[in-house]
Amino acid sequence: MKHLVFAAALLVASAAMAEEPAFLAKAAQDDLAEAAIGRLAEAQGLTHRVRDFGRKMATDHEAHRDRVDALAEARRIKLPQSLSPDQRAVYDRLSLMQGAAFDEAFKARMIADRSKDIAQYEAQLGAGDTEVAALARETLPLLQRQLAAAGKL
Repeated sequence: MKHLVFAAALLVASAAMAEEPAFLAKAAQDDLAEAAIGRLAEAQGLTHRVRDFGRKMATDHEAHRDRVDALAEARRIKLPQSLSPDQRAVYDRLSLMQGAAFDEAFKARMIADRSKDIAQYEAQLGAGDTEVAALARETLPLLQRQLAAAGKL
């Protein structure tokens, strides 16, 4: 029985460790997208709230990317250096918008993205890699604040 419990624990730990490189890669690519879209909002937002939120998103995600880079480098994980095709399409679509239409589309995107990100980071709280779990734990309050702020745009 002890051997079965140990084997099950080993399987769970192995599965969690296999997911961590994918999580770090996704986090890094999301940081690139959020920084780019944030800079876009800073430049194209109609209201000062959207512009300020965009600037804050960009700086927050640039700083977060530095932390993700450090974790990945220590684990010899190669991270994406560009937006995914879906992220590029969102950026391109937003870049064609102006005024209130931009602000509304940006707000909707930020709420959807923050909600999805919160779920992904919560899933990493039990990561086998304690540093990845710590990153998730430390990032969650930021994502929650961003979600609340996006809702007020």
